[in-house]
Amino acid sequence: MATFNTKKEMIEKVAEKRSISKIKAKEIVEDVLGVMEELIMDETKDGLDVYGFFRAEVKEVPASERRNPSTGETFTKEAHCTIKMKPSSRIKKAIA
Repeated sequence: MATFNTKKEMIEKVAEKRSISKIKAKEIVEDVLGVMEELIMDETKDGLDVYGFFRAEVKEVPASERRNPSTGETFTKEAHCTIKMKPSSRIKKAIA
């Protein structure tokens, strides 16, 4: 079973790496994540590119016909937006 890193663990790592309190580290992590969220959702741009780490793009998904496998009933899924994340080649190599 997979285990995931959490924001709490990120805060602890930042506090340890910078030798600062967890409260200060929490403020920093939340600020960075908040800015990233704003930049990804900026309607005048196509997403966020953090060079050497990842690219996040907002993609429009067109409406489509879907089927409920339990009932066999078909329905139309409305058009919507989603976020696609693409890791940098450095990250790809690190996890390969």
